[in-house]
Amino acid sequence: MAKDQDEDKDEGEAEEEALVEVDRIGVLEAKLKTNRIIIIIFCFICFLFISVVVTGLVLLGKEIYSLPPDPLAIMQEQIDELDQDQESLGLKINNHLTQVRNVSKSINAIDFNYNRDQIKEIENVLLRQEKDYQYLLVTLGKGVSSIANMLKGSKRWKQDHRERIEKALEESKRREEDIKSMLDADLDEQEEDVASS
Repeated sequence: MAKDQDEDKDEGEAEEEALVEVDRIGVLEAKLKTNRIIIIIFCFICFLFISVVVTGLVLLGKEIYSLPPDPLAIMQEQIDELDQDQESLGLKINNHLTQVRNVSKSINAIDFNYNRDQIKEIENVLLRQEKDYQYLLVTLGKGVSSIANMLKGSKRWKQDHRERIEKALEESKRREEDIKSMLDADLDEQEEDVASS
């Protein structure tokens, strides 16, 4: 029995040692997981740091290369452009002044003296045109009335056009009277000129 107890004791110790090794492996695996997580976090932080540094260097490089050249050179270019614009404007002004002088000479060369016979002829032509226009309006009024009589329901249409034609005819008669009064005024002036000479 004593042997059995020794064997049981040896088996119990062996099992404890075996469990202890399993526990040790479990503890080592847990530490390994923790170490992996720490290494992954460290790598991520290093990646972020490196990307921030690279981005900063790129932006700094752009700023260095995008600095404007000498401001005095830029101002000199702008001054040269303004001088060229001023010269072209001066040429344009001189060109316009020349054109104004030429037009002024042409206006001064116009003879505003007129022959009364020519004016009388123009007034007679205008008078004949007004009479022809009045004849056309009267004919148009008759045509509108004839067409309106042929169509059913055209009373309103006929009335609208008749009013417009009558208004145009009145305006034409007024212009005719104005022309006649100008002719009469010219005749009165000619009679006064004859009487005074």
